[in-house]
Amino acid sequence: MMTFPIQILPADLAAEAAALNAKLTKGVDLLSSLTDEDVDIGSTPKDVIFEQDGIRVYHYHPTVEKSKIIKTPLLIVPPLINGYEVADLQPDRSVVRNLLNQGIDVYLNDWGYPRPVDKHRTVDDYINGYLDEHVDFIRHYHGVDKIALFGICQGGTISTTYSTLHQDKISHLTLTVSPIDFDAYRAKHKPHEGLMFTMGADADVDKMVAVHGNVPADVLNVSFLMASPFILNFGKYADVIDILDDRPALLNFLRMEK
Repeated sequence: MMTFPIQILPADLAAEAAALNAKLTKGVDLLSSLTDEDVDIGSTPKDVIFEQDGIRVYHYHPTVEKSKIIKTPLLIVPPLINGYEVADLQPDRSVVRNLLNQGIDVYLNDWGYPRPVDKHRTVDDYINGYLDEHVDFIRHYHGVDKIALFGICQGGTISTTYSTLHQDKISHLTLTVSPIDFDAYRAKHKPHEGLMFTMGADADVDKMVAVHGNVPADVLNVSFLMASPFILNFGKYADVIDILDDRPALLNFLRMEK
């Protein structure tokens, strides 16, 4: 007589169903009690010290004694397509706070949200226009010849280009998850590449810009989801059931989604 390889006992099945129901009930209650203020992002204290055309530069409040602050200030350059909060997600998961705690004087570019009029901006405007003005402002404010740049993702590509063109103004360049070798990204049939790169190789960006001005955010969102479609579209939401009754873990998830 053949037996089914996985033995499912009615008592175990009932206990698992009851536990899941309790978790869902608690999770629904927890979600309904949360407000937008609870899902706080970008909360490290800061001042706006420069603003132009919807673009801001933040100066973060120091967390160490003045005597311990490093002389060379640091400007963080996030990507144009993400909110600056990626560098300051929450108090216990914040690149900004970690840098401040090391005695670094931290500034950050907030590129803001593109308006229809901004479709006329070029890469040169961002690099040799806005970023150059921000660097000069910080240099003159601190009375130093050079500052440090920390580029995140596309912001790292921008920072690398700027540092190459303005070596007399940059003392250090640090990059994280920054695309540099675009010949590798253009290759269409490499086995390690994801669906996003394959799709991007055939995308008519010029036509998209001609029709929309700025590439719509929804197009960018869908494109990035295609990097790992099953995990990013379904997997992470299925996994959230496991943390639905855990307030700190749930808030971590919601902050990242926000």
